Amino acid sequence: MRVLTVGDSITQGAEGDHTWRYRLWQWLQSSEGLSTEDAVFVGPYMGTFPPPQPRPPQPPPYYGSTPALDPPRTGGGYAVGIDHTFVHSGHFAQWGRQAGEITGQIGDVVRKCEPDLVLVLMGFNDLAWGGADPSEVALRLRALIRESLQAKTDVRVVIGTVPMRTPIPGREELPAQTRLTNQYLRSAVWDLRRAGVLVSIASVDREYQCADGAYDGLHPNALGEWQIAMAFSQALVDLGIGTSPLDIPDDKEEYVVETPGNVVAEGAPMGVKVTWNPVYGSRGYDTRTRMTSQQEWSQGRVETNRMDITFTGSLVEWEIQVRASRGDDEYCKSAWCPSKITTSTRSGPPGPENVVVEPRPGGVAVSWLPPKGDWDIKRYEIAVWDQDTAGAFIRSWSFGTAGVAFIDCLDHGKRHDIWISTWANVNGEVIAGLPVQGPGFVSGCIVAESPSDSIDAPASMVDPRHATTIAGNSSELV
Repeated sequence: MRVLTVGDSITQGAEGDHTWRYRLWQWLQSSEGLSTEDAVFVGPYMGTFPPPQPRPPQPPPYYGSTPALDPPRTGGGYAVGIDHTFVHSGHFAQWGRQAGEITGQIGDVVRKCEPDLVLVLMGFNDLAWGGADPSEVALRLRALIRESLQAKTDVRVVIGTVPMRTPIPGREELPAQTRLTNQYLRSAVWDLRRAGVLVSIASVDREYQCADGAYDGLHPNALGEWQIAMAFSQALVDLGIGTSPLDIPDDKEEYVVETPGNVVAEGAPMGVKVTWNPVYGSRGYDTRTRMTSQQEWSQGRVETNRMDITFTGSLVEWEIQVRASRGDDEYCKSAWCPSKITTSTRSGPPGPENVVVEPRPGGVAVSWLPPKGDWDIKRYEIAVWDQDTAGAFIRSWSFGTAGVAFIDCLDHGKRHDIWISTWANVNGEVIAGLPVQGPGFVSGCIVAESPSDSIDAPASMVDPRHATTIAGNSSELV
């Protein structure tokens, strides 16, 4: 039997995961599954989501630009000890994908891969981040069923309900939207079944308990992988595939990560650079930093085996520790590495001068003058932070060297803080200097406060204890 799994990060999995795909494959190979034939998982991609490559801090995209789409990242490995037969199996799952992005594509994949069975688990990204309402998400998922059947009329389809993730601050509407989406989806599947379509629904929202089964509130840990696989096995038994659903074993085979080794901390043009050997199976790394003159740690997280401290003056001494992490809970983490101490060697251009912020209908206009000195300026970076929305991230964009910008993507009537930094070519390397803070403002309204001049970043932009930038993405300012 040829099986095509379709999904997003929950289905693709991260490097070091078993994945629910593997757990379902094991069940299909068992006496409770197919028993008399092999299950072959097919699809255009192989592997899990690998960690990004470490690189220095990068400027954000230009405002209004559409970043080029990166090719699917699918080269990551599975958990150590996984059955080698499964390692080279295929799938059609990609981290961050929305169901709306593959309508119009899945038919071609079904025609090329010729599956007997299509298993779909999507919709959370559409609902949470894609701006689709519950009825639109259900329609997108129903479209995937329709296109699969149009491509291969005898294919059987199982559609998974949208997981009920743990609460997100500021997104209190999401649980109700998820329930409504799944209500629409169940109704659509039953309509299709009454019409004689070979389709079933996997109740992922009921079997997959994100409070215990997710390592970050959404993505499955070892238990969650089994729970999702069990939900799909129940749906397959409903279609006449297998004799009894999957049983979750006592030993979930949770992967344990090691403490990072070869940690090196050194001064760098943008402050402090810290690198270490990658830890296989780590879903990221926790970091903690502090100036040696302070007692309190500032904790952060990076996705790859590098971090940079960028909000720091030169000749500041820093203490750094790193540990590998496979999730939010302490049992998912390694021990901290021994402390590393180094001194910042930050250089680079100062921030611009005479920053003027003018809220206007629909957004905010910003102007500035270049910093004094003979700098080879390449761009400016503007960062804004919504002060009225709980859990809001700092957002940043690049602008040219003209000294003017208009930002029209901010929520009207919200208080914002704003900073501007200069990116310049210094000794053949494009680096950013410390930002300056401009006047706070209310988008589309009045200036919230008007300092007499731009404010130097070390004094007022950010507590230097919280001065960690994720390597390779300078738009993540805290």
